[in-house]
Order: sequence, then structure tokens, then C-alpha cells
Amino acid sequence: MAELTSELVDMESQRDNLFAQRAPIDRKIEHVTKRIAHFNELIGEIMIEEGRKNAPDWKTLVRQEDDGRKYYEYVQSQFASIGLGCEGYWADTNDRNVRIKMTKGSQESYDITKRAIELIAPLLTEKDGMVRFSIFEHSLSANGIYMLWVTKDLQRAKVTLNRWDKFEGTLDEALTRIQRDHYYDEVGD
Repeated sequence: MAELTSELVDMESQRDNLFAQRAPIDRKIEHVTKRIAHFNELIGEIMIEEGRKNAPDWKTLVRQEDDGRKYYEYVQSQFASIGLGCEGYWADTNDRNVRIKMTKGSQESYDITKRAIELIAPLLTEKDGMVRFSIFEHSLSANGIYMLWVTKDLQRAKVTLNRWDKFEGTLDEALTRIQRDHYYDEVGD
């Protein structure tokens, strides 16, 4: 028992020594991390100003960057201005997770969504020959995640639920199906 107690005291002493050695490194890491965040905010502010002076650079906006809170809010506002949402990103393509949301039966909602897809789809990174948009819909993903997949030339589209095909056809056919079955009406169904 005395040997175990002695060895335990020795190991605790070694641990405490290692923690003492680590503390200055942890402070340096924290300092550098804060500086990185500060520089990302500065870069984001410059990119916001550039975006305000010129038309939005959608090719840049669709790519995920560690770009700071202000710039991320700017990116979200730019997507909202064309009728889309964006939250997070896809790790496999490094594209932002661009989201569509359609109002049931609204021609205006249909037209806005189609124009936005026509603008953004060619800029996204393909996966399995298609690009993807998440669908924000009335069930709030109760049964899984619905996605719209389209080819960059917009000739083919499909709607999936958790990667299983639910529907395949043209972009117009897919948008009509989404608007009918996977709509989102903020005021209720």
C-alpha cells in the first residue's frame, strides 16, 4: 500500500508539473486565437465594404471562410436579398449551406426561388454530378432533411430525403413539387 501511495504522489506531482508547463502555452494560444478572430473581423469589414461598392461577388459568397461574425451576417443578408438563406457549410465541398424556402401556391415565391437557384447553382461545388440546396419546409425536418439537388446546367433536379431520392425530373418539376409538398408558410398551414 505504501508503494502505491508513493507512486500516486509521484504521478500527481508529474501531472502538476506538466500543467504548470502548459499554462504559458495555453495563454499564448488564447492570445493568437483572439488575434486571428480580430483579423478575420477586419478582413470581413473590408469584404463588406467591397461588396457595398460593387455588386455582390457571389462566387466568393458561396464559399465558407472563417470570416468573422460581421461578415457572416453580411453574407446572410446578401442571400436573403435574393430569397435564399444560408447557415453553416458543407464540410465535403466547403460551400455554404444555401437554403430555399417556398410559400405554398405563391407564383412570386416560385419565381424568386428559381431565379436565385439559376444564379447560385453554377457557382456551387458538385457532389455526385449535382449541387445541393437544403429545403426549409413546414415539417421543420420532422421526418428528416429534404434537399434539392440540381445539375449546374439546371437540366436535371431531384428532391431527396436523407439522401434517398423522393423525386427526379426537371428543375421546374422539382420546384413545383417542393412548393406543393415541402413548402413553408410563416403564418401557418
